[in-house]
Amino acid sequence: AEDGPRHAAALHEADDRVRGGVPGAVLGLLAVAAGVAIAIAVDSAIVSVAVGVVLTVSIAAVLLAVA
Repeated sequence: AEDGPRHAAALHEADDRVRGGVPGAVLGLLAVAAGVAIAIAVDSAIVSVAVGVVLTVSIAAVLLAVA
């Protein structure tokens, strides 16, 4: 189960890079938010760290999209 949120978040992030733009970045953040909720529910340190990394990348993507 630990690979689920990480894998889903990674897929969403890759998909956002392909689509690009602000809508893609917003969808990516929503996916990450869902991943965070799952990580909290699972209470797994590994998943939490992975989600944190993806969240950081997503925020950077949003800043680049807005800039």
